[in-house]
Amino acid sequence: MDAANLIKNLNKSDYKNNFKIIKQAWQFSEKSHKGQKRNSGENYFTHPVSVAAILSELNLDINTIVTGLLHDVVEDCNVEIDQISALFGTEVAKLVDGVTKLSKIEMQSDRIRQAENFRKLFLATSNDIRVLLVKLADRTHNMRTIGGIKNVDKRQKIAQETLEIFAPLSERVGLISLKNEMEDLSFAVVQPQMRSSIINRLSFLEAESKNIIPQIIDELRDTLTSSGVNVIEVSGRLKTAYSIWQKMQRRNVPMDQLSDIMAFRILVDDTMNCYTSLGLIHSKYPNVMGRFKDYISTRKRNGYQSLHTDIIGPFKQKIEIQIKTLEMHKIAETGIASHWFYKQNLESLEKINNSWVEDLVSILDQDYGPEDFLENTKLEMYADQVFCFTPNGDLIALPRGASPIDFAYAVHSDIGHTCVGVKINGKPRQLKTFLELHTYKTNITFIERQIATPSGAPYTIDEIRTIEADNRTSFNTENTISVFIFFANGDREGMEEGKITLGTAYQNTSMVIFEKTIQNNTQGFGAPDKSSIEITTLTHEFGHLFGLVDIGSEMQNNHLDPDSGGHCNVEGCLMRAQVEFSSGITGMLGNGIPDLGPECIADLQANGGR
Repeated sequence: MDAANLIKNLNKSDYKNNFKIIKQAWQFSEKSHKGQKRNSGENYFTHPVSVAAILSELNLDINTIVTGLLHDVVEDCNVEIDQISALFGTEVAKLVDGVTKLSKIEMQSDRIRQAENFRKLFLATSNDIRVLLVKLADRTHNMRTIGGIKNVDKRQKIAQETLEIFAPLSERVGLISLKNEMEDLSFAVVQPQMRSSIINRLSFLEAESKNIIPQIIDELRDTLTSSGVNVIEVSGRLKTAYSIWQKMQRRNVPMDQLSDIMAFRILVDDTMNCYTSLGLIHSKYPNVMGRFKDYISTRKRNGYQSLHTDIIGPFKQKIEIQIKTLEMHKIAETGIASHWFYKQNLESLEKINNSWVEDLVSILDQDYGPEDFLENTKLEMYADQVFCFTPNGDLIALPRGASPIDFAYAVHSDIGHTCVGVKINGKPRQLKTFLELHTYKTNITFIERQIATPSGAPYTIDEIRTIEADNRTSFNTENTISVFIFFANGDREGMEEGKITLGTAYQNTSMVIFEKTIQNNTQGFGAPDKSSIEITTLTHEFGHLFGLVDIGSEMQNNHLDPDSGGHCNVEGCLMRAQVEFSSGITGMLGNGIPDLGPECIADLQANGGR
C-alpha cells in the first residue's frame, strides 16, 4: 500500500523530472536489504519504502525522499557513505550519514546510550533539519508496525519514548498530523484499556451528537457569511482519545465530567477575516474567560498561526474554535515541510523553526552528563509547562502562562499575600507594573497591611465590618474602584456541621476570606492545593461584587439556586453555592478552577460586561 502511495505521490509534477534518481535509490535499497526481514516477518525493504512514502506525503524535496529510501543501508547493509556520495551526491550522503549516526536511537536498556544518541540527533538536526524529518517519518512507520515486536516491555518502552520525545519533536517542526498519529499509536500501547474505553465513549457521543456537530457547523457558517465573510470551510470533530486522556489527567476527573470535547475549525480567505470572524463569534456567543490565544500576531516557534477561542456555543456546550487562513492550515498540518513544496523563503523559515534546536544544542554546551542532558531535553520538549525553583531548590511546575503571583502562592499563601515585586527576565519589576501589562489597566495600587484584630476567631460578619471600618483607607471615587479584601486568621462563626464558609462578599465593595477554613480543606488525600481554593474563592466573591447572581446584574434567564440565594444552579459554574460555603468545593476543583457558566456570562454581558 505504501509503495502504491509513494508511486502516486511521485507522479506529481514537482517530482517527475527527478524520477530517475528515485528509481535508482529504490533499486539500490531493495538490493541492499535483500533477504532481511522485519520483526513482523515482512521483507525489510517495505520499511524504507514506507518512510519515503510518508516524506512524499509531506511534499518534501527529492533528496529527502531519496534519503528515506536509503536511510538504513549504511547501518544494516555495510554500504559505505562514500558509495552513497558517488551514486546520489554529497547532499544525500550527508543526510544519510546524519540519520545513520542515529540508528541506535531506538529505546535501549542502557539509558546512557539513549542519551548519547539524542545528543547526536540534535547536533545533526542543527546542521540540517531534514535529518529530523526523516527520523520522524521513520519513527511514525515503526509505531504503525509496532505490533510486530513480540516483547511487551520493549513495545511499551518504545511507545513511552515516542510520547516523551518524538511526538513533541513533531509538534516543534509543525508536523501536527504525525504528532497526533504517534500519540494515538503510543497511547494504544501504553494504556490500551483506557484508550479503548475512551474510544467507545467517543463512539457513543459521536452517534448521540451526529446531528449536533453539523448544526453547529451550519450556525457558525451562517453567522459569518451573513456578515459578508468569505468562508472557505467550517469543520467539526470530537477531540482525539489521547488529548482527552491528557485533560482527564490534568483535571483529575473521569471523561463524563469533561465538557469541552468538541473542536471546530474555520478557514477563511485572509488574515483580516480571521479577526472579523472572531469578533462576530464573540459578539454572538459568550467566550470562556482566559481561553483566547492569538497565534497570528505572535506565531508559535514552529511557525504555527491561528486564533484559538473557547465559547459557549449553540446548544449551550463549551466548544473550542480555531480560526485561520487556508495557507495557515496547510502549514499547521505539515509545518516546515510545507515550505519546500510551496517554495517559500527557507531562510526565514529556518529562523522560525530552528531557534528551538539552538536552545537544545546550547544544552550540550553546559557540559551535562548524558542522563542530565536527556532530562533537560525532555523539559525543553514540554513547553506547555513552566518550571520554577524556590530559593531552597525545590522544583515547582506551573502551567504555561502562569504569573509571578501564581509562583508566589504556590510557594506559600503568605508569600502571595505580601508579594509586592517580581523579577521578569532577570530584571526587577513592580508587581503592579506586571498586572498593568496584563490587565490593560493603569494606576493600579496595592495597600497591604497586617493588622491586629480586636477579637479572636471565629468571626461574625458584623465583626468583619467593624474591622474594615477601623482599617480601610481607600474608597470608591468617581474615577477609582476600590476593593477591600480581609484575609481573616480564623473561621466564620455559626458554621453548621458539614457546611463551611470559605469567603463572603458584603457591602458591594468588600469581601472576607477565611484562611483557617481554607487551610483545613487542603488536608487529606486528593485535596486541592491552598492556592487553588484561594483563587477560586476570591474569583467567586468578585462575581458577587459584579452583581452575580441576581444581586445587581439582572438575570437573562432563571438560573438562581432556590436553596441558596445569590448563587447559580448550573452544574460546574464558578457561582455555585458550594464554592462559597460547602465542602463540595473539593469535588469541583477536581475539574480545575471552575469558570463562569454561560448563564452568568450572559448576565454580565447584558449588564455592560465583556
